Amino acid sequence: MLLRQNIQPADGRPTILLIVRAADLPRVSGKFILGRDLSDPRRLVAVFDDSAEFHLHLAQQYGLRPLGGGWCEIDHGAGHIVLSDRSTQFGREPDRDLTVSLFSAAFPGYQCWHED
Repeated sequence: MLLRQNIQPADGRPTILLIVRAADLPRVSGKFILGRDLSDPRRLVAVFDDSAEFHLHLAQQYGLRPLGGGWCEIDHGAGHIVLSDRSTQFGREPDRDLTVSLFSAAFPGYQCWHED
């Protein structure tokens, strides 16, 4: 699965790019980060990539200055997405509810929440 979607947050913030890269399996899990685009620091980007071993690898691969991150589980069969934990390297992103709203917008019909 590869998804790149610009999402307009409900609170009127600038558009945020969500990138989801994962195996085409019924259930996937892995690390995610929220960061600023190195080429345009005004732009926020959220990335979930189930192949990343460390949050730092996500930041380097996608050209981001990380603001924080955690763990993401997507269960296509159950139709839900759960965000949890925090990056050991960068901590938790500043607004977990915002991150949940990005996944909710990109996956209509899925229940999305966070556990902390």
